[in-house]
Amino acid sequence: MVDLKLSSFSPTIISNLRTSPLGSVLSELRRVCQREHIDAVMTMGDYTSIGATDRIEDAVMVMDGIINDTIGGRDIPIFGVPGNHDVSKADAVEFGDVGKFKHLVDAFGKYRWRPTPTQSFVRYEVAGADGASLTAYLLNSSVGSWSKSLYPEGMRSSIFESDASSEPLKLVDEHLFGDSLPKANSVDTLLTQVYEQLDTPYFRAVDLNDIATQLSEARKATLVVSHHNLLPQYTPRVSYFGEVLNAGYARQAFLQSGADVIYLHGHIHDDPIEIVTSPEPGTGKIFMIAAPALPSGFNKITTFFTADKRPFLIKVTFFRVDRSGRVISGNTAMSRLIPLIVRPEDLLRKDVHRLWKYITQELPESDRGIFSWDELVEHGRHVNVSEAEVEAVVLALHCAGFIEIHNFSESFESWRVEIRK
Repeated sequence: MVDLKLSSFSPTIISNLRTSPLGSVLSELRRVCQREHIDAVMTMGDYTSIGATDRIEDAVMVMDGIINDTIGGRDIPIFGVPGNHDVSKADAVEFGDVGKFKHLVDAFGKYRWRPTPTQSFVRYEVAGADGASLTAYLLNSSVGSWSKSLYPEGMRSSIFESDASSEPLKLVDEHLFGDSLPKANSVDTLLTQVYEQLDTPYFRAVDLNDIATQLSEARKATLVVSHHNLLPQYTPRVSYFGEVLNAGYARQAFLQSGADVIYLHGHIHDDPIEIVTSPEPGTGKIFMIAAPALPSGFNKITTFFTADKRPFLIKVTFFRVDRSGRVISGNTAMSRLIPLIVRPEDLLRKDVHRLWKYITQELPESDRGIFSWDELVEHGRHVNVSEAEVEAVVLALHCAGFIEIHNFSESFESWRVEIRK
């Protein structure tokens, strides 16, 4: 960013002073995909802005080139869902409620991304290198975007006439109840106003019911990916359809399934992690993880599995742009742990038990207490636990409540592991 006070100043110097947060993020994303093992990439929609659907293919092409490298033999599966900005009025009028996603579907197909949901949800198995897999349901929450039938009859002609984008639409009394209301941001055109205020996000009830049924049968942690959030965002959004219309029903359906749902979404341009639970016995939990807008960074989500291939922990690592425009790398970025299983009997697999027994029973009592990473690796060698396995073992002990991890926000080499009394 540059605080430009003099517009007549040297353009060359101004250009050289500028930083590019988006460029930094894309470079870091490329580095992560090159140097780390990534099983899949999930994208959250809004590949363009305000329905500029002719730019979707370019966005997909750029993202594919950054994530994958066919010359280098890298071919990471890429998944994505439609956002409300990925639909144009012209496409909705010409192709209808399902065909309006044509540009997104065509771009995904051209670059061999996994098919995106348009009307019905799609289900995938995201496979890991060690034989474990995670079921993922992709839901289209933008099915209502630019759907003519959803607008009140008196507004349809104003919105959908060919020249309707030229004049803003007055929607409310400026002096409602006689209160002095703050001025809203100016709206240049009706087209902009529709995108900002009249988007209608919702899920098809039949999709929610089908997914909840499958979750009830499987009873294991599962990914659900969609564009819109299930809870109101932190910053109040003053808009007619600011939230998903049936978000409450979706939350209830997921909770009542008894399975844990890891819900990934975008839309709000913020990045909270929120957990929804119910006091009713037999219900599951919803772990909502929001992706930031791409110029602000991205998340890396690591899933750890038990010996019988059940996910027991989600680790979210944040890659974020700092005030200098640089991306804080994964080694120093803040991370969050989300335990999915906490019962010790479900977590103490053989390698976990061997290391735990060694450090709590076989070591001299004076050596039991706080362990550095190097010490844990050395102790692991004594019980045939490799360095690559130590992190998963330590995290399983953490979920079971046996240890506390100090310096967790730093790289695991900096961890200090303390046995809880």
